[in-house]
Amino acid sequence: MKTGVAVVELLQAYSVEQVFGIPGTHSIELYRGLSQSAIRHTLPRHEQGAGFMADGYARYTGKPGVCFVITGPGVTNIATPMAQAYSDSIPMLVISPVNDPTAGQLQAIENGAACPVSQGRLHELTNQAAVTRPFTAFSETATSAEHVAELIRAAFRVFESERPRPVHINIPLSILRAETAGGWQRAPLDVAQPVDRAVIDDISASLAAAERPVIVAGGGCRHFGEVVITLAEKIPAAVITTVAGRGSIQGTHPLYAGAQPSLSATRELLESSDFVLAVGTEMAETDFWDMPPPLPARQVWINLDPDVPYETISGSDESMTVVADAQPLMLQISANLADPQTEATRATCERVKSFRDRHGEAFTPLQSKHWRVLTELRKHLSHDVVVTSDMTQLAYTAIDNLPMQTPNSWFHPNGYGTLGYALPAAVGIKCARIEVPVLAVVGDAGFQYTVAELAVAAEHGFNIVVLLWNNDALQQIADDMTEAEFDLLAVHQQNPDFELLTRSLGAQYQLVNGLSALGMALEQAFAATGPTVLELHQTRV
Repeated sequence: MKTGVAVVELLQAYSVEQVFGIPGTHSIELYRGLSQSAIRHTLPRHEQGAGFMADGYARYTGKPGVCFVITGPGVTNIATPMAQAYSDSIPMLVISPVNDPTAGQLQAIENGAACPVSQGRLHELTNQAAVTRPFTAFSETATSAEHVAELIRAAFRVFESERPRPVHINIPLSILRAETAGGWQRAPLDVAQPVDRAVIDDISASLAAAERPVIVAGGGCRHFGEVVITLAEKIPAAVITTVAGRGSIQGTHPLYAGAQPSLSATRELLESSDFVLAVGTEMAETDFWDMPPPLPARQVWINLDPDVPYETISGSDESMTVVADAQPLMLQISANLADPQTEATRATCERVKSFRDRHGEAFTPLQSKHWRVLTELRKHLSHDVVVTSDMTQLAYTAIDNLPMQTPNSWFHPNGYGTLGYALPAAVGIKCARIEVPVLAVVGDAGFQYTVAELAVAAEHGFNIVVLLWNNDALQQIADDMTEAEFDLLAVHQQNPDFELLTRSLGAQYQLVNGLSALGMALEQAFAATGPTVLELHQTRV
Protein backbone atom coordinates (compact mmCIF):
# COMPACT_ATOMS: atom_id res chain seq x y z
CA MET A 1 0.00 0.00 0.00
CA LYS A 2 1.01 3.62 -0.40
CA THR A 3 2.03 5.68 2.62
CA GLY A 4 -1.10 7.84 2.37
CA VAL A 5 -3.27 4.74 2.85
CA ALA A 6 -1.15 3.59 5.80
CA VAL A 7 -1.54 7.02 7.43
CA VAL A 8 -5.33 6.77 7.30
CA GLU A 9 -5.28 3.21 8.62
CA LEU A 10 -3.19 4.32 11.62
CA LEU A 11 -5.58 7.20 12.28
CA GLN A 12 -8.43 4.68 12.33
CA ALA A 13 -6.46 2.61 14.83
CA TYR A 14 -6.49 5.73 17.04
CA SER A 15 -10.29 5.90 16.68
CA VAL A 16 -10.29 8.97 14.43
CA GLU A 17 -13.78 9.28 12.95
CA GLN A 18 -13.66 12.69 11.27
CA VAL A 19 -11.25 14.61 9.05
CA PHE A 20 -11.59 18.18 7.77
CA GLY A 21 -9.75 19.34 4.71
CA ILE A 22 -9.53 20.41 1.08
CA PRO A 23 -7.78 18.02 -1.33
CA GLY A 24 -5.05 19.36 -3.59
CA THR A 25 -2.71 18.03 -6.17
CA HIS A 26 -0.08 17.17 -3.57
CA SER A 27 -2.44 15.49 -1.08
CA ILE A 28 -4.11 13.00 -3.42
CA GLU A 29 -2.54 9.99 -1.68
CA LEU A 30 -4.06 10.99 1.68
CA TYR A 31 -7.45 11.05 -0.03
CA ARG A 32 -6.80 7.64 -1.57
CA GLY A 33 -6.57 6.43 2.02
CA LEU A 34 -9.77 8.25 3.05
CA SER A 35 -11.66 6.79 0.09
CA GLN A 36 -10.93 3.30 1.44
CA SER A 37 -11.82 4.08 5.07
CA ALA A 38 -14.85 4.65 7.28
CA ILE A 39 -13.57 8.06 8.36
CA ARG A 40 -15.98 10.88 7.54
CA HIS A 41 -14.63 13.84 5.63
CA THR A 42 -16.01 17.38 5.65
CA LEU A 43 -15.06 19.78 2.84
CA PRO A 44 -14.85 23.40 4.05
CA ARG A 45 -14.60 26.36 1.72
CA HIS A 46 -11.23 27.51 3.08
CA GLU A 47 -8.51 25.89 5.18
CA GLN A 48 -9.15 28.46 7.90
CA GLY A 49 -12.66 27.03 8.10
CA ALA A 50 -11.20 23.52 8.31
CA GLY A 51 -9.05 24.50 11.29
CA PHE A 52 -11.89 26.15 13.19
CA MET A 53 -14.17 23.18 12.44
CA ALA A 54 -11.52 20.87 13.86
CA ASP A 55 -11.24 23.14 16.91
CA GLY A 56 -15.01 23.07 17.55
CA TYR A 57 -15.07 19.30 17.05
CA ALA A 58 -12.18 18.85 19.50
CA ARG A 59 -13.58 21.16 22.18
CA TYR A 60 -16.93 19.41 22.05
CA THR A 61 -15.75 15.78 21.91
CA GLY A 62 -12.40 15.93 23.69
CA LYS A 63 -10.92 14.07 20.71
CA PRO A 64 -8.28 15.64 18.46
CA GLY A 65 -9.58 17.51 15.44
CA VAL A 66 -7.77 16.17 12.36
CA CYS A 67 -7.09 18.17 9.19
CA PHE A 68 -5.54 17.29 5.84
CA VAL A 69 -4.19 20.34 3.98
CA ILE A 70 -1.99 20.86 0.96
CA THR A 71 1.56 22.12 0.88
CA GLY A 72 2.25 25.84 1.05
CA PRO A 73 -1.02 27.83 1.00
CA GLY A 74 -2.93 25.06 2.79
CA VAL A 75 -0.47 25.30 5.66
CA THR A 76 -0.41 29.10 5.81
CA ASN A 77 -4.22 29.28 5.56
CA ILE A 78 -4.69 26.98 8.55
CA ALA A 79 -2.03 28.73 10.62
CA THR A 80 -4.50 31.07 12.39
CA PRO A 81 -6.80 28.27 13.65
CA MET A 82 -3.74 26.31 14.78
CA ALA A 83 -2.49 29.32 16.74
CA GLN A 84 -5.95 29.71 18.32
CA ALA A 85 -5.92 26.04 19.29
CA TYR A 86 -2.42 26.38 20.72
CA SER A 87 -3.47 29.35 22.83
CA ASP A 88 -6.55 27.54 24.17
CA SER A 89 -4.90 24.09 24.59
CA ILE A 90 -6.99 22.29 21.97
CA PRO A 91 -5.81 18.96 20.47
CA MET A 92 -5.45 19.28 16.69
CA LEU A 93 -3.53 17.14 14.21
CA VAL A 94 -2.65 18.76 10.89
CA ILE A 95 -1.09 16.49 8.27
CA SER A 96 0.26 18.01 5.08
CA PRO A 97 2.50 16.99 2.23
CA VAL A 98 5.68 18.99 1.73
CA ASN A 99 7.97 19.36 -1.25
CA ASP A 100 11.04 17.16 -0.98
CA PRO A 101 13.98 19.27 0.17
CA THR A 102 16.60 19.80 -2.50
CA ALA A 103 20.33 19.39 -1.89
CA GLY A 104 20.62 23.18 -1.82
CA GLN A 105 17.89 23.55 0.81
CA LEU A 106 19.35 20.79 2.97
CA GLN A 107 22.78 22.42 2.80
CA ALA A 108 21.29 25.81 3.69
CA ILE A 109 19.47 24.33 6.69
CA GLU A 110 22.61 22.52 7.84
CA ASN A 111 24.51 25.80 7.58
CA GLY A 112 21.93 27.48 9.82
CA ALA A 113 20.32 29.63 7.15
CA ALA A 114 17.08 31.20 8.38
CA CYS A 115 15.67 31.09 4.83
CA PRO A 116 16.96 28.21 2.70
CA VAL A 117 17.21 28.63 -1.05
CA SER A 118 13.89 28.74 -2.94
CA GLN A 119 13.59 26.46 -5.96
CA GLY A 120 10.36 27.97 -7.35
CA ARG A 121 8.31 24.78 -7.09
CA LEU A 122 4.52 24.52 -6.75
CA HIS A 123 3.27 25.46 -3.26
CA GLU A 124 6.85 25.79 -2.04
CA LEU A 125 7.77 27.07 1.39
CA THR A 126 11.47 27.07 2.03
CA ASN A 127 10.94 25.65 5.52
CA GLN A 128 7.35 24.52 5.98
CA ALA A 129 7.82 23.00 9.42
CA ALA A 130 9.27 26.27 10.70
CA VAL A 131 6.05 28.09 9.78
CA THR A 132 3.92 26.19 12.31
CA ARG A 133 6.53 25.40 14.95
CA PRO A 134 5.77 28.49 17.10
CA PHE A 135 2.16 27.36 17.68
CA THR A 136 2.40 23.58 17.86
CA ALA A 137 3.50 21.03 20.42
CA PHE A 138 5.79 19.97 17.61
CA SER A 139 6.07 20.40 13.85
CA GLU A 140 8.29 17.83 12.20
CA THR A 141 9.07 16.53 8.74
CA ALA A 142 9.11 12.77 8.24
CA THR A 143 12.29 11.19 6.88
CA SER A 144 10.75 7.82 6.02
CA ALA A 145 7.41 6.01 5.98
CA GLU A 146 8.13 4.47 9.38
CA HIS A 147 9.01 7.90 10.71
CA VAL A 148 5.53 9.06 9.67
CA ALA A 149 4.05 6.38 11.92
CA GLU A 150 6.37 7.41 14.78
CA LEU A 151 5.29 11.04 14.44
CA ILE A 152 1.59 10.15 14.49
CA ARG A 153 2.14 8.04 17.61
CA ALA A 154 4.02 10.95 19.20
CA ALA A 155 1.12 13.26 18.37
CA PHE A 156 -1.37 11.05 20.16
CA ARG A 157 0.96 10.80 23.17
CA VAL A 158 0.70 14.59 23.37
CA PHE A 159 -3.10 14.46 23.09
CA GLU A 160 -3.46 11.67 25.66
CA SER A 161 -0.92 12.56 28.34
CA GLU A 162 0.32 16.13 27.94
CA ARG A 163 -1.16 19.59 27.69
CA PRO A 164 -3.14 19.18 24.44
CA ARG A 165 -1.95 21.40 21.62
CA PRO A 166 -1.78 21.22 17.83
CA VAL A 167 0.73 18.97 16.09
CA HIS A 168 1.84 19.40 12.48
CA ILE A 169 3.30 16.48 10.53
CA ASN A 170 4.91 17.20 7.17
CA ILE A 171 5.23 14.25 4.78
CA PRO A 172 7.58 14.72 1.80
CA LEU A 173 5.88 13.94 -1.50
CA SER A 174 8.24 11.10 -2.37
CA ILE A 175 7.46 9.39 0.95
CA LEU A 176 3.70 10.01 0.72
CA ARG A 177 3.56 8.42 -2.73
CA ALA A 178 5.90 5.52 -1.95
CA GLU A 179 4.85 1.93 -1.34
CA THR A 180 5.11 0.73 2.26
CA ALA A 181 4.30 -2.46 4.10
CA GLY A 182 1.78 -0.69 6.32
CA GLY A 183 0.23 -2.58 9.19
CA TRP A 184 1.17 0.21 11.59
CA GLN A 185 -0.09 -0.22 15.16
CA ARG A 186 -0.99 2.40 17.74
CA ALA A 187 1.36 2.73 20.70
CA PRO A 188 0.17 1.84 24.22
CA LEU A 189 -1.02 4.76 26.32
CA ASP A 190 1.57 6.23 28.64
CA VAL A 191 0.78 5.48 32.28
CA ALA A 192 0.67 8.66 34.34
CA GLN A 193 2.80 8.72 37.46
CA PRO A 194 0.62 8.84 40.59
CA VAL A 195 0.80 11.88 42.81
CA ASP A 196 2.55 11.26 46.11
CA ARG A 197 0.07 10.46 48.87
CA ALA A 198 1.62 13.06 51.15
CA VAL A 199 0.87 15.76 48.56
CA ILE A 200 -2.78 14.67 48.37
CA ASP A 201 -3.06 14.72 52.15
CA ASP A 202 -1.40 18.15 52.34
CA ILE A 203 -3.80 19.69 49.78
CA SER A 204 -6.80 18.05 51.45
CA ALA A 205 -5.80 19.38 54.86
CA SER A 206 -5.29 22.90 53.50
CA LEU A 207 -8.72 22.87 51.85
CA ALA A 208 -10.38 21.55 54.99
CA ALA A 209 -8.76 24.29 57.08
CA ALA A 210 -9.65 27.13 54.73
CA GLU A 211 -12.54 29.40 55.68
CA ARG A 212 -13.08 31.13 52.33
CA PRO A 213 -11.59 28.85 49.66
CA VAL A 214 -12.01 29.45 45.91
CA ILE A 215 -11.48 27.04 43.03
CA VAL A 216 -10.41 28.59 39.71
CA ALA A 217 -11.22 26.13 36.91
CA GLY A 218 -9.58 26.74 33.55
CA GLY A 219 -9.94 25.25 30.10
CA GLY A 220 -8.19 22.12 31.31
CA CYS A 221 -11.39 21.30 33.25
CA ARG A 222 -13.59 21.53 30.15
CA HIS A 223 -14.47 17.84 30.12
CA PHE A 224 -14.74 17.11 33.84
CA GLY A 225 -16.64 20.02 35.31
CA GLU A 226 -18.71 17.60 37.37
CA VAL A 227 -15.53 16.57 39.22
CA VAL A 228 -14.80 20.23 39.97
CA ILE A 229 -18.29 20.72 41.38
CA THR A 230 -18.10 17.51 43.42
CA LEU A 231 -14.94 18.79 45.07
CA ALA A 232 -16.37 22.28 45.53
CA GLU A 233 -19.45 20.87 47.28
CA LYS A 234 -17.26 18.73 49.53
CA ILE A 235 -15.09 21.64 50.74
CA PRO A 236 -17.37 23.79 50.24
CA ALA A 237 -15.75 26.39 47.94
CA ALA A 238 -16.77 29.11 45.52
CA VAL A 239 -15.94 28.28 41.90
CA ILE A 240 -14.73 30.72 39.26
CA THR A 241 -13.99 29.61 35.73
CA THR A 242 -11.77 31.37 33.28
CA VAL A 243 -13.30 32.18 29.90
CA ALA A 244 -11.66 29.03 28.50
CA GLY A 245 -13.28 27.03 31.30
CA ARG A 246 -16.70 28.65 30.87
CA GLY A 247 -19.42 26.08 30.30
CA SER A 248 -17.64 23.35 32.23
CA ILE A 249 -19.73 24.28 35.29
CA GLN A 250 -23.51 24.54 35.23
CA GLY A 251 -24.19 28.26 35.09
CA THR A 252 -26.90 28.24 37.75
CA HIS A 253 -25.07 26.16 40.35
CA PRO A 254 -25.15 28.05 43.69
CA LEU A 255 -21.38 27.71 44.14
CA TYR A 256 -20.57 29.12 40.69
CA ALA A 257 -19.41 32.74 40.82
CA GLY A 258 -18.92 33.37 37.10
CA ALA A 259 -16.43 33.28 34.25
CA GLN A 260 -14.98 36.78 34.18
CA PRO A 261 -12.01 36.94 36.57
CA SER A 262 -11.39 40.50 35.38
CA LEU A 263 -14.70 41.81 36.80
CA SER A 264 -14.34 43.86 39.97
CA ALA A 265 -16.75 41.65 41.94
CA THR A 266 -14.88 38.49 40.93
CA ARG A 267 -11.54 40.04 41.75
CA GLU A 268 -12.87 40.99 45.18
CA LEU A 269 -14.03 37.41 45.72
CA LEU A 270 -10.50 36.21 44.99
CA GLU A 271 -8.93 38.90 47.13
CA SER A 272 -11.16 38.09 50.09
CA SER A 273 -10.43 34.35 49.89
CA ASP A 274 -7.88 32.66 52.11
CA PHE A 275 -7.02 29.75 49.78
CA VAL A 276 -7.07 29.31 45.99
CA LEU A 277 -6.99 26.01 44.15
CA ALA A 278 -6.21 26.76 40.47
CA VAL A 279 -6.83 23.83 38.14
CA GLY A 280 -6.11 23.57 34.42
CA THR A 281 -5.27 27.25 34.02
CA GLU A 282 -2.28 29.53 33.75
CA MET A 283 -4.33 32.64 34.62
CA ALA A 284 -3.09 34.41 31.53
CA GLU A 285 -3.30 38.08 30.56
CA THR A 286 -6.55 37.42 28.68
CA ASP A 287 -8.13 36.18 31.92
CA PHE A 288 -7.26 39.24 33.99
CA TRP A 289 -6.16 41.81 31.40
CA ASP A 290 -4.01 44.61 32.77
CA MET A 291 -3.81 43.74 36.45
CA PRO A 292 -2.46 40.51 37.94
CA PRO A 293 -4.96 38.44 39.92
CA PRO A 294 -5.31 39.45 43.59
CA LEU A 295 -4.64 36.00 45.07
CA PRO A 296 -4.16 35.07 48.73
CA ALA A 297 -0.82 33.74 49.92
CA ARG A 298 -2.02 30.13 50.16
CA GLN A 299 -2.36 28.61 46.69
CA VAL A 300 -2.24 25.22 44.95
CA TRP A 301 -1.80 24.96 41.18
CA ILE A 302 -2.61 21.74 39.31
CA ASN A 303 -1.69 21.50 35.63
CA LEU A 304 -0.40 19.00 33.10
CA ASP A 305 2.10 21.53 31.77
CA PRO A 306 5.36 21.73 33.74
CA ASP A 307 6.29 24.91 31.85
CA VAL A 308 3.49 27.12 33.17
CA PRO A 309 5.32 30.08 34.81
CA TYR A 310 4.13 29.39 38.34
CA GLU A 311 6.70 31.70 39.94
CA THR A 312 5.20 34.57 37.94
CA ILE A 313 1.54 33.86 38.58
CA SER A 314 1.66 32.66 42.15
CA GLY A 315 3.95 35.24 43.74
CA SER A 316 3.79 33.44 47.08
CA ASP A 317 6.18 31.36 49.16
CA GLU A 318 3.14 29.42 50.44
CA SER A 319 2.08 28.18 47.00
CA MET A 320 2.35 24.59 45.82
CA THR A 321 2.50 23.41 42.21
CA VAL A 322 1.53 19.90 41.13
CA VAL A 323 2.15 18.61 37.60
CA ALA A 324 -0.53 15.96 37.19
CA ASP A 325 -3.73 14.92 35.48
CA ALA A 326 -6.19 17.02 37.45
CA GLN A 327 -9.28 14.82 37.10
CA PRO A 328 -8.09 11.75 39.09
CA LEU A 329 -6.20 13.96 41.53
CA MET A 330 -9.32 16.01 42.31
CA LEU A 331 -11.30 12.81 42.83
CA GLN A 332 -8.67 11.63 45.32
CA ILE A 333 -8.73 14.94 47.16
CA SER A 334 -12.53 14.86 47.28
CA ALA A 335 -12.52 11.34 48.70
CA ASN A 336 -10.11 12.56 51.37
CA LEU A 337 -12.49 15.22 52.69
CA ALA A 338 -15.33 14.83 55.14
CA ASP A 339 -18.83 15.91 54.16
CA PRO A 340 -19.32 19.62 54.83
CA GLN A 341 -21.52 21.06 57.51
CA THR A 342 -24.84 22.41 56.23
CA GLU A 343 -24.13 25.82 57.71
CA ALA A 344 -20.78 26.06 55.87
CA THR A 345 -22.44 25.23 52.56
CA ARG A 346 -25.20 27.76 53.14
CA ALA A 347 -22.71 30.48 54.06
CA THR A 348 -20.57 29.80 50.98
CA CYS A 349 -23.58 29.85 48.67
CA GLU A 350 -24.72 33.17 50.15
CA ARG A 351 -21.22 34.60 49.75
CA VAL A 352 -21.13 33.53 46.11
CA LYS A 353 -24.57 34.98 45.46
CA SER A 354 -23.59 38.33 46.96
CA PHE A 355 -20.73 38.63 44.50
CA ARG A 356 -22.63 37.22 41.52
CA ASP A 357 -25.50 39.67 42.08
CA ARG A 358 -23.03 42.50 41.52
CA HIS A 359 -21.98 41.44 38.02
CA GLY A 360 -24.35 43.86 36.33
CA GLU A 361 -23.83 46.80 38.67
CA ALA A 362 -21.43 48.63 36.35
CA PHE A 363 -23.15 47.97 33.02
CA THR A 364 -22.59 50.59 30.37
CA PRO A 365 -25.62 51.63 28.26
CA LEU A 366 -24.38 49.27 25.52
CA GLN A 367 -24.02 46.37 27.95
CA SER A 368 -27.56 47.07 29.16
CA LYS A 369 -28.68 46.55 25.57
CA HIS A 370 -26.77 43.28 25.52
CA TRP A 371 -28.43 42.30 28.79
CA ARG A 372 -31.88 42.71 27.24
CA VAL A 373 -30.88 40.44 24.35
CA LEU A 374 -29.42 37.86 26.72
CA THR A 375 -32.58 37.92 28.85
CA GLU A 376 -34.57 36.90 25.77
CA LEU A 377 -32.04 34.23 24.87
CA ARG A 378 -32.32 32.70 28.35
CA LYS A 379 -36.08 32.36 27.87
CA HIS A 380 -35.85 30.53 24.57
CA LEU A 381 -32.64 28.49 24.50
CA SER A 382 -32.94 24.81 25.41
CA HIS A 383 -30.94 23.47 28.34
CA ASP A 384 -28.63 21.47 26.05
CA VAL A 385 -27.76 24.24 23.59
CA VAL A 386 -24.07 24.70 22.72
CA VAL A 387 -22.92 28.26 22.03
CA THR A 388 -19.96 29.27 19.90
CA SER A 389 -18.99 32.91 19.77
CA ASP A 390 -16.73 35.30 17.95
CA MET A 391 -14.81 38.20 19.40
CA THR A 392 -17.81 40.52 19.41
CA GLN A 393 -19.19 42.84 22.08
CA LEU A 394 -22.43 40.91 22.61
CA ALA A 395 -20.37 37.81 23.36
CA TYR A 396 -18.16 39.69 25.81
CA THR A 397 -21.21 40.54 27.88
CA ALA A 398 -22.69 37.07 27.41
CA ILE A 399 -19.63 35.39 28.91
CA ASP A 400 -20.91 36.09 32.40
CA ASN A 401 -24.57 36.81 31.75
CA LEU A 402 -25.81 33.85 29.71
CA PRO A 403 -25.65 30.91 32.12
CA MET A 404 -25.11 27.54 30.41
CA GLN A 405 -27.07 24.59 31.76
CA THR A 406 -25.03 21.77 30.23
CA PRO A 407 -21.30 21.21 30.82
CA ASN A 408 -18.90 21.87 27.93
CA SER A 409 -21.36 24.11 26.15
CA TRP A 410 -19.64 27.46 25.50
CA PHE A 411 -16.73 27.87 23.08
CA HIS A 412 -15.04 31.26 22.72
CA PRO A 413 -11.64 32.05 21.09
CA ASN A 414 -10.35 33.98 24.05
CA GLY A 415 -6.62 33.41 24.12
CA TYR A 416 -5.60 34.21 20.55
CA GLY A 417 -8.71 36.29 20.00
CA THR A 418 -9.30 35.61 16.31
CA LEU A 419 -12.35 36.69 14.35
CA GLY A 420 -14.32 34.23 12.23
CA TYR A 421 -14.28 31.39 14.77
CA ALA A 422 -17.91 30.88 15.72
CA LEU A 423 -19.55 29.65 12.49
CA PRO A 424 -17.01 27.00 11.42
CA ALA A 425 -16.62 25.85 15.05
CA ALA A 426 -20.40 25.33 15.11
CA VAL A 427 -20.10 23.21 11.95
CA GLY A 428 -17.43 21.12 13.67
CA ILE A 429 -19.74 20.49 16.62
CA LYS A 430 -22.53 19.40 14.26
CA CYS A 431 -20.11 17.01 12.56
CA ALA A 432 -19.62 15.38 15.95
CA ARG A 433 -23.30 15.27 16.94
CA ILE A 434 -25.83 16.47 14.42
CA GLU A 435 -28.80 16.55 16.81
CA VAL A 436 -27.29 18.97 19.36
CA PRO A 437 -28.73 22.52 19.11
CA VAL A 438 -25.98 25.02 18.30
CA LEU A 439 -26.09 28.82 18.44
CA ALA A 440 -23.27 30.84 16.86
CA VAL A 441 -23.00 34.44 18.11
CA VAL A 442 -21.21 36.63 15.57
CA GLY A 443 -20.65 40.29 14.80
CA ASP A 444 -21.18 41.78 11.38
CA ALA A 445 -17.45 42.21 10.68
CA GLY A 446 -16.25 38.88 12.08
CA PHE A 447 -19.04 36.97 10.34
CA GLN A 448 -17.57 37.96 6.98
CA TYR A 449 -14.21 36.32 7.78
CA THR A 450 -15.64 32.82 7.39
CA VAL A 451 -19.18 33.36 6.06
CA ALA A 452 -18.47 30.94 3.20
CA GLU A 453 -18.67 28.05 5.69
CA LEU A 454 -22.41 28.73 5.90
CA ALA A 455 -22.55 26.82 2.59
CA VAL A 456 -21.09 23.77 4.35
CA ALA A 457 -23.82 23.92 7.00
CA ALA A 458 -26.45 24.19 4.26
CA GLU A 459 -24.90 21.35 2.27
CA HIS A 460 -25.14 19.00 5.26
CA GLY A 461 -28.51 20.25 6.53
CA PHE A 462 -27.04 21.44 9.83
CA ASN A 463 -29.65 23.59 11.58
CA ILE A 464 -27.12 25.96 13.11
CA VAL A 465 -28.66 29.22 14.30
CA VAL A 466 -26.43 32.23 13.67
CA LEU A 467 -27.26 35.31 15.76
CA LEU A 468 -25.74 38.18 13.79
CA TRP A 469 -25.22 41.22 16.03
CA ASN A 470 -24.95 44.07 13.54
CA ASN A 471 -23.52 47.45 14.50
CA ASP A 472 -22.04 48.28 11.07
CA ALA A 473 -18.57 48.58 12.55
CA LEU A 474 -15.58 47.10 14.24
CA GLN A 475 -17.26 48.61 17.27
CA GLN A 476 -14.86 47.51 20.00
CA ILE A 477 -11.96 49.07 18.11
CA ALA A 478 -14.03 52.19 17.45
CA ASP A 479 -14.69 52.46 21.19
CA ASP A 480 -10.98 51.97 21.92
CA MET A 481 -10.10 54.77 19.49
CA THR A 482 -12.64 57.05 21.13
CA GLU A 483 -11.17 56.29 24.55
CA ALA A 484 -7.70 57.00 23.15
CA GLU A 485 -9.03 60.40 22.01
CA PHE A 486 -8.40 60.41 18.30
CA ASP A 487 -10.61 60.41 15.21
CA LEU A 488 -12.03 57.08 14.13
CA LEU A 489 -10.21 55.41 11.25
CA ALA A 490 -10.94 52.20 9.31
CA VAL A 491 -13.61 50.89 11.69
CA HIS A 492 -16.77 51.36 9.59
CA GLN A 493 -16.96 48.87 6.75
CA GLN A 494 -19.63 48.71 4.06
CA ASN A 495 -21.57 45.58 4.88
CA PRO A 496 -23.21 43.39 2.25
CA ASP A 497 -26.92 42.73 2.08
CA PHE A 498 -26.85 39.92 4.63
CA GLU A 499 -30.16 38.49 3.42
CA LEU A 500 -28.95 38.10 -0.16
CA LEU A 501 -25.59 36.78 1.01
CA THR A 502 -27.17 34.27 3.39
CA ARG A 503 -29.72 32.97 0.91
CA SER A 504 -27.11 32.68 -1.85
CA LEU A 505 -25.17 30.29 0.40
CA GLY A 506 -28.23 28.10 0.93
CA ALA A 507 -29.26 29.28 4.38
CA GLN A 508 -32.46 30.84 5.66
CA TYR A 509 -32.57 34.42 6.87
CA GLN A 510 -34.69 36.59 9.11
CA LEU A 511 -34.29 40.23 10.09
CA VAL A 512 -35.31 40.45 13.75
CA ASN A 513 -37.28 43.65 14.27
CA GLY A 514 -36.70 44.21 17.96
CA LEU A 515 -36.56 42.02 21.04
CA SER A 516 -40.25 41.16 20.95
CA ALA A 517 -39.62 39.20 17.75
CA LEU A 518 -36.44 37.43 18.89
CA GLY A 519 -38.07 34.58 20.82
CA MET A 520 -40.30 33.45 17.95
CA ALA A 521 -37.43 33.82 15.50
CA LEU A 522 -35.22 31.58 17.64
CA GLU A 523 -37.88 28.90 17.96
CA GLN A 524 -38.47 28.85 14.21
CA ALA A 525 -34.74 28.75 13.47
CA PHE A 526 -34.05 25.84 15.80
CA ALA A 527 -36.92 23.93 14.20
CA ALA A 528 -35.62 24.52 10.66
CA THR A 529 -33.99 21.82 8.54
CA GLY A 530 -30.89 23.87 7.74
CA PRO A 531 -28.93 26.88 8.97
CA THR A 532 -30.62 30.20 9.71
CA VAL A 533 -29.12 33.65 10.14
CA LEU A 534 -31.02 35.95 12.49
CA GLU A 535 -29.85 39.52 11.99
CA LEU A 536 -30.41 41.80 14.97
CA HIS A 537 -29.25 45.37 14.62
CA GLN A 538 -27.87 47.11 17.67
CA THR A 539 -30.15 50.11 17.06
CA ARG A 540 -33.29 47.92 17.31
CA VAL A 541 -32.76 46.78 20.87
